[in-house]
Amino acid sequence: SSSSSSSSSSSTGGTGLFKSLINAFAKDDTPESSDLVAAAAAYPAEFSDSLQLLRENTGVSYDLNNDLGDQDEPGDENPVAKIIQAHRLRTQRRRALKRGNSDPGSTSTPKQHASQRPQQRVSPAMLSGGSSTSSPVIGGRQGRSSGGSGGSSSLDDKPGSGGGGGGGGGDVRPGDDLFRDPNMPIDFRPGNLPPKTADDAARHRKEVERMNALYRQKLVKEAKAKAVRRKKDRAARAQENKERKRKMKRDLKREVALEEASRIWLRDIVPNWGMPKSMNKARDLVWRVGVPPQVRGKIWPLAIGNTLMVTPELYDIFHTHAVNARLQHKEDLERAAAEASAKAASSEESKSDASSSSSPSSTAPPSSSSSSSTPSSTPSSTSSRAKKSKPKNRLEEVGKAKTFSYIDVDLTRTFPSLAFFQEDCPMHEQLRNILETFCFYRPDIGYVQGMSYLAGSLLLYMDQFAAFACFANMLNKPFFHTFLKLNRQDMAARFNVFTALFKQHLPRLYRHFENEGISPDLYFMEWSMTLFCKRLPLDVVGRVWDCYLIFGEAFIYRTAVGILKVCEEQLLKQPFETIMKSLQNLPQQIQEQPLFQAIAPIKLSQQLKETLRQLQRV
Repeated sequence: SSSSSSSSSSSTGGTGLFKSLINAFAKDDTPESSDLVAAAAAYPAEFSDSLQLLRENTGVSYDLNNDLGDQDEPGDENPVAKIIQAHRLRTQRRRALKRGNSDPGSTSTPKQHASQRPQQRVSPAMLSGGSSTSSPVIGGRQGRSSGGSGGSSSLDDKPGSGGGGGGGGGDVRPGDDLFRDPNMPIDFRPGNLPPKTADDAARHRKEVERMNALYRQKLVKEAKAKAVRRKKDRAARAQENKERKRKMKRDLKREVALEEASRIWLRDIVPNWGMPKSMNKARDLVWRVGVPPQVRGKIWPLAIGNTLMVTPELYDIFHTHAVNARLQHKEDLERAAAEASAKAASSEESKSDASSSSSPSSTAPPSSSSSSSTPSSTPSSTSSRAKKSKPKNRLEEVGKAKTFSYIDVDLTRTFPSLAFFQEDCPMHEQLRNILETFCFYRPDIGYVQGMSYLAGSLLLYMDQFAAFACFANMLNKPFFHTFLKLNRQDMAARFNVFTALFKQHLPRLYRHFENEGISPDLYFMEWSMTLFCKRLPLDVVGRVWDCYLIFGEAFIYRTAVGILKVCEEQLLKQPFETIMKSLQNLPQQIQEQPLFQAIAPIKLSQQLKETLRQLQRV
């Protein structure tokens, strides 16, 4: 029973190894199917399952008795070694044939696929280690001669061992790469050269091993670097996905909060605007989530107010005046161009007349009457014609209203990232109407560069008249009025408020600005005149406007210091020129949450609050 169990276990293990060899050989086109058939058929009882697998893989039909005959010799104990031996011999034979075809005198034939090559059988004597006259030519050198019958050839056999020095089995040595690439030659020595000496062979073998080791090190290094890159890429993608999911979650949470805030604004605050309880609730909502964009068209006019009592009729009057002035200005330009061309033509004619009158044949004495009347009549008639032809410039009669001619230049510069205010776009004409109407409504101020950003921000949330009323009332507030009228004393007082807040909360950056000679008038005036519209993203600008309209002028100074706080580390490393470029081109990646986190701890002292109250009473 023990012997039967051991035989069954060996049969099972041998069958598994035999299957793996068949699968490996079946995928390669170098071994012939007859080699495997012969080796497998030598042990039909032990490898019956493997034979069926071999037929399925190779598609070869054969007959065991006709192919191999009787193979019941006692030495057939290692079928695996016989398979390897048959495959090795077949490879050597094909390599010898290939080397013979590469001679100058030989004619090469195209390589045939394994399925197209003729099947060459392996003799039973070769598989059983029988007699053979000579081994095939390997690498240009003749193999060992053998005579008589030899024993079995296993993986552990040495060259020439196995009974009587078996021929084919001597090529299988311990440590050989049994499944190496068949296209790689076994012996690198050309056949027309004498054998290497032992020292040369050892030295060459070491050199090959060294180069192989270097190549393996290179492959390992490249594999490690590739693995590191893949790991970094995976980490970056994971971080991006994490940030995207976090942003989506934050945006969804904000959308829900804005939707709830919209209901509170319209239900509780707007009907009770101005009452202390509703205003406290408005301050809390504005600081937490801001005013929802869909209700800003109602909240902003309430927050700005209409102390100027601007009515639609008043707006229509000044709008009509502005339209007429624009048409008149256009006609004046056309008339001036026509007069310039006429003057150039008359000068050319006078030159030609003068050249023709200078010739003697065409000279004639003038009459006494014409000569006596010409000096007295020419100056008066010339002056009267000049008065009639000179158009009356009505723009000079309305003060700074003539500055409306500068508006067209700034219209296309307003919010360049948006297409709303570009030429032939929906809000282009509306923005022009608001700015030109204001020039004639407030001829003492006229148009100042930067106004287009304020009017454009209002137009994004309300109609043309409501935007004009808010625009006129907002510019009438003391803060904007000071900078529009260039009141030096009040401007200096407001610069001092900003400087004190800057020095209190950012002392390092304040000293760096002082050392570089950067004063607030170089950047703060532009920021505040446009309420940061030119320097911050549009969604952040809307939130800043919400807080300014509810908290008042103090929030402008807090926002300016908050922007510097966000960019502090970057600005501390820069010289004057780079700082000015950075302040005029704030990074667009300044987001709402980091900015308002920086603004939160910035508070005005009681002294600064009192200074602002005094400035607002002026």
